Amino acid sequence: FGIAKTAGLFPVTAELTLATHLILMVDGFIYVFSPQWCCLLLRLVQGRPLLHRMTGRALVIGDIPWVAQSLKAYVSKLFACAYSAASISVWSANPGDHLVHR
Repeated sequence: FGIAKTAGLFPVTAELTLATHLILMVDGFIYVFSPQWCCLLLRLVQGRPLLHRMTGRALVIGDIPWVAQSLKAYVSKLFACAYSAASISVWSANPGDHLVHR
């Protein structure tokens, strides 16, 4: 809203009218959905299927507990700041004990 005021789109003393709320709502939608729109635009440019695998990937680590826990912590930190479509979920367990499909 401050950028719009600075650009002169709203007077400094403007009250929040219905039009102002609609503009602010559209501005919010742009910031919320722009990562997904960029993914769709990139897929469109590259000629790939638009709605193929829109969620994150999964990584399953089956090893002894300390290796599985270490890799899970490391990979989780690597993808901590990624968007959900570009991120992965990490599952780890000991295959000889309790590695079952969830």
